Amino acid sequence: MKIAVVKEIKDQENRVALTPSGAAALVQAGHVVHVEAGAGLGSGFPDIAYQAAGARVVSRGEVWDAELVVKVKEPLEAEYPQLNGQMVFTYLHLAGVSKSLTEALLQARVTAVAYETVQDSAGKLPLLAPMSAVAGTMAPVIGAYYLAKFNGGKGMLLGEVLGQRYGKVVIIGDAPDEKLGLLALGFGARTALHRQHVLLADFCPRRGGKPVLGGALPPGRRRRAAPGCRGRGSGGRRPARSRRARPCPPPRGRSPPARRFPGRS
Repeated sequence: MKIAVVKEIKDQENRVALTPSGAAALVQAGHVVHVEAGAGLGSGFPDIAYQAAGARVVSRGEVWDAELVVKVKEPLEAEYPQLNGQMVFTYLHLAGVSKSLTEALLQARVTAVAYETVQDSAGKLPLLAPMSAVAGTMAPVIGAYYLAKFNGGKGMLLGEVLGQRYGKVVIIGDAPDEKLGLLALGFGARTALHRQHVLLADFCPRRGGKPVLGGALPPGRRRRAAPGCRGRGSGGRRPARSRRARPCPPPRGRSPPARRFPGRS
C-alpha cells in the first residue's frame, strides 16, 4: 500500500502523523511511504531522518496521490481539492467543524477514519487517550500561568508555601484525571476530582499525598472515606469515594477495613 504523510497547514499545528521509526516499520512491512517535505520539522524530525528510514520525501502536489493519507488534524478548505477517493486517517472532529468538510469528504468519496472514534476490544479510545493525557498534563501548568496577576489573573499562587496550600483545582474527566491530579497535588494545590459524574471528595492517590480539598457527593452516591484520608469535605462531611476510586494506602501497621457492598457477604 502507498501511504502518505502530509505536512499540517493548520495554524500553530507542529505535530506530524508518523515518526521516522513508524515509517521504518511500515517500509519493513512492505508498504511504500511518501512524506511531504518538511512534514516532521515542527516535531524535530528532519526529512533526512525519514529518508534514512526508507521513506521517500515528496512535494505537496505529489503526496496526496496515495491510497492512505495520514494526518494529525482535519483537512482544511485549502486541502479539499486534494481529496480524491483516498482513505484519510486523522483527527476529524466532524461535530466541531464546518459541515463543508463532511460534504467535501462525501463528494470526493473519501473513506475517512477518525482517530477519536477508534475503539479497542474493551471499548476504550486508545488513539484519543494520549492526546487527553498530554492536555491533562499541560492544564495545571497553563492554569498556574494564567493565575498570575501580570496575565490578568487573581495573583493566586497555585502551590504550597511553608506548609500552606494556595489555589484550588477541580478536575473533570476520566482516563487522564489521576495523572492530572498528581500533578496538581505536586504543585501543592487543593484538589477535587470529578469522574463519571461522581465527585471524589478527597483525591488521595496510592503514591501518597496530603488530604486535599473535599466536597459532598450527591445524595444517594455517598461512600465511606478512603482509608488513610483524614481531611473533611465541604459541609463538614468526611471525604467520600466511589467504588471505582482507588483508596489511599492505610496507615502503617493498620490493616485496611473490609469492603462490603449491598448483596455481598
